Order: sequence, then structure tokens, then C-alpha cells
Amino acid sequence: MKYNLKRFGYGILIGISNLIPGFSGGTMALILGIYEEFTGAIASVTKTPLKAIKELWSLGLGMVLGILIATFTIAICLNKWPLITSSFFVGLVIATIPLTIKNIKGRKAGIGPWVSLFLCAIISLILPFANKIGIINIDINNPNVLIVIFVMVISSLASATMIIPAASGSMILLAFGLFDPIVTMLKDMLVALKNGDFQTFGSSCIIIVPFSLGVIIGIILIAKIITYLFKHHDLIIWYGILGLLLTSVFTK
Repeated sequence: MKYNLKRFGYGILIGISNLIPGFSGGTMALILGIYEEFTGAIASVTKTPLKAIKELWSLGLGMVLGILIATFTIAICLNKWPLITSSFFVGLVIATIPLTIKNIKGRKAGIGPWVSLFLCAIISLILPFANKIGIINIDINNPNVLIVIFVMVISSLASATMIIPAASGSMILLAFGLFDPIVTMLKDMLVALKNGDFQTFGSSCIIIVPFSLGVIIGIILIAKIITYLFKHHDLIIWYGILGLLLTSVFTK
């Protein structure tokens, strides 16, 4: 019971982190010391689903609650206290750097890890400017088949970055003009459910359900890739994470 409550609390923090532009649930998982365990459990969902569910259910419930909390609170904090809020999360990223260095200290790295570090550093520097490309303007309140497919593809891409430390899925959603509409729709959907407005709730599901499916697909795929690399080329992952963390401090 104590173990599940602890992981439920971890899940809340990871869920909240995923809705903060410039931050990620992966960074929070690193801070909490459960990153490899977290990605490994997600990667095993397709092979040993019952075992994975047993390991993830309390964490997953916490993440859902964290996302709901963040939907109503993060925007308020960023609007009222932008400097304090941003500084807090920059501090968390800085605190994660020594934890990452600890995993590579004293180990000889070849060219692969260094390439990983520089590539991830470049991606981290470019990502904050991704919203400048806002060339796609869609209205999710008037969905059709193409919009539903588009939302599912972008949510898969965004969710993949959500479990990569310092790579923000929120930035991906911002770049493709989906962050504000999705957060607003989710908020309206919850209000509609509370008020018994099932027509509004049902119409929101046309977008939120495929969005959620895309999130699940993206998370499982990237977790499988990361788990494989941790088993066979873990220095590539740790150096890549270090590159993301070091540069993300200057882009927040």
C-alpha cells in the first residue's frame, strides 16, 4: 500500500510536468530516480501486459490526476508568477544534471555518446523556437477525418518527447497549434461532465479519444527504443540526456 501511494505521488508530479512548456515528465522521472524503471515498464506493455499494468497502475492514475491538476493550475501560475514558476523548473533541471553525470562518471565514451550529446543539445536549442513555424492552422472544434488523423499523429510525436528528459511535448503541440485548443477542450470537457452536459462531452471525445490513443502509441514506441538503448548502449542515452539538460537551462 505504501509503495503504491508513493508511486501515485510520483505519477502526479510526472503528469504535472508533462503539461509545462519547456519541461517534461522524463525530467521529473529522472529527478525521482525511476527513469529506467519507468521506461522499461512502459516498453513491456506489449509483451507482458499484466506485469506492466501491475507496475504502472498507481503511477498511471497519479499521472492522470497530475494532468488534470496542471490543466487548471499551470496556466494560472505562469500568468500570475511567470518568473517564479519558470525559475522553479529551471532549478529542477539544474538539480538533475549531477544525477545524470553520476551515471557516466569514470566510464570511457566513444564517438557515439558524444554525437548523441551534441545532436540532443542542438535539438534542445532549436525546440523552443518551434512554435514560430505555426504554419498549420486547424480548428479542432470542427473535426473531420483528416483533422482526427492529424491530431493523433502529432500527439504521438509529442508524447514521445514527454518521456525524454528536457524535451517538451508541450512545445511540439505549440508548434503545430494544438496546445491551447487541446488544453481548452479538455477543460471544457471536464466542466461539461461535471454539469451533465453529455452533448458537449461527447463532441469533445471525437478529438480527445484519438489524441489519447496517439499519446499511448507514442509513449510505448519511444519507451521501447530507450529501453533497448539502455540495455545495449546506455552511454548514448545518458550523454544525450546530458546534452538536453545542459542546453535546456538556457532556453527556458
